[in-house]
Formats: sequence, structure tokens, C-alpha cells
Amino acid sequence: AYYLLGRAYHDLHEAPMALKYFQIASERADTTAANCDYRQLSRVYGQMSSIFYQQNLMRQSLEKANLSELYGWKGMDTLNALRSMGGKIAIYKRMNHPDTAISICEEVCNQLSIYGYRKYSTAYRSSVLKELINKGDIEKAAKYINNYESESGYFDSAHNIEKGREVYYYIKGDYYMAIEKYDSAETFFRKELREGKDFNNQN
Repeated sequence: AYYLLGRAYHDLHEAPMALKYFQIASERADTTAANCDYRQLSRVYGQMSSIFYQQNLMRQSLEKANLSELYGWKGMDTLNALRSMGGKIAIYKRMNHPDTAISICEEVCNQLSIYGYRKYSTAYRSSVLKELINKGDIEKAAKYINNYESESGYFDSAHNIEKGREVYYYIKGDYYMAIEKYDSAETFFRKELREGKDFNNQN
């Protein structure tokens, strides 16, 4: 009930109240009990991590993500545990630790593939494309790009990405800049301007 109340406040963009009720929910969980609902506790900490991330409090976000992953495994909720691990990629990127982000990405993608979650694995690989390009690992970036475009399910038959994900064209443009194919880079930058009309894409 406290978790649901926290979700309601989160949906109302009331972060302090959401955190208050998520904290109460986590404190009410008896982790010494044989019937402790670790799966639910994992979700509580996952929500807390998300709020701290949105507030740019990366240390707290990472701490809660670690707890979310821990209780996901304890609750035998493999997918949620791996998604909690995957959530740490963005945190380490925001903390300016790209090598750690890449390392975690590779680990979580391998685990997702082992457990049969190939689509999730493909999606997470796209999250470190810019970091791979920036460090000059062009071969791996190209491999991840091909994997993302062929297996994510986000692209139509004309290779256009689904609405809301147009920022990918910027990353693809960056890739072509890195391999000095400037005409192709410009094509993707212009495609993003044309199709991604929100502030982030236009900026």
C-alpha cells in the first residue's frame, strides 16, 4: 500500500512525498522473515533510484539501484535484477565514469542474453554507443549499431526508428563523423532535426 501511494505521488511529480512513502514501504519489509516479498522490495528501491537520478543525486541513485538489484536476485526476479543492474549504466554515465558504464553494459547484456532476454540486451547495448565512439572503439560501436538496428524491433522496414527515439540519429551521425563519412553524418543530423521536434532533439 505504501509502495502504491509512493507511485501515485511519483505520477503527480511530487518527488519528496513519493520518496517518503517508498522509504516507509522499505522500512516495513521484514527481510528476516521467510515470506519476505523481495520482489516487491526490489521495485521499491528501483523507484527510489529513479527519483534520485531525476534529482541528479547520483550517489543515492546508485545506492538504491544496488539494493534493487540485490533484492531482485533474492526474490528470484531475474529480469528485474538485471534491469536494476542495467539502470546503473546511466548513473555511471552521469557520474562521468564511461569505462565503468561500458563494463556494466557488457555484463548485463551477456546475462540478459543467457537468460533469453535478447531484446533487452540489444536495447542496453545502444546506451553506450556514444561512450564507445568517444573512446575510439569504432569496431565495437559498429557491431552494437548493427545489433541494435537488426534486433531491437524499434525500426521499420525503411530503417526509420520509432517515434520518441529519434535521438539515435544523433548518435549514428556521431559514428559517421568518427569514421570521417561527413555526408552520411549530415544526413542523420538533418534526419533528427526533421523527425525529432522536441527540445532535446532540436537542441
